[in-house]
Amino acid sequence: MIAKSLRDAATHTSSVQKLVLRKSQDLVCRNLMCERVGEACVCKLSLVLERLPQLEELDVSENKLQMLPPSIFQLSKLKQLNVSGNMLTSQSLEQLGQLKELQILHVENNPKIEQLPVKELPALKHIYARGTSLNLKLPEELKNVIVEN
Repeated sequence: MIAKSLRDAATHTSSVQKLVLRKSQDLVCRNLMCERVGEACVCKLSLVLERLPQLEELDVSENKLQMLPPSIFQLSKLKQLNVSGNMLTSQSLEQLGQLKELQILHVENNPKIEQLPVKELPALKHIYARGTSLNLKLPEELKNVIVEN
């Protein structure tokens, strides 16, 4: 099942394989106690992702996120991750190496991304990195990874 909102994902936790939250109002924080009220925030996303261990595809592109929730890096079956068009840094993706099944990674239009832990991603096949500061020199064992920069 493809969920296009946090509510859909939370309602159908056992059957959601793909979560698409591109430019999603679901990620705008409405918690008056949060320092990010009115901005993109990952608190609700984190709670939902914790209940979706079978998730294979996640799209949180175009949300102006400055960080990702740690729960993303616990998605052991994740094959495709799209974090394009946010405000992420290399530091916010340090734990990416935990996603051992990740095959496709979209990081386009995150100008502060300079490096990624690609050596730790054995299943990686494709990286979309246009609009980043990424200077990828892939090790020999990853020479088949396609990088579109």
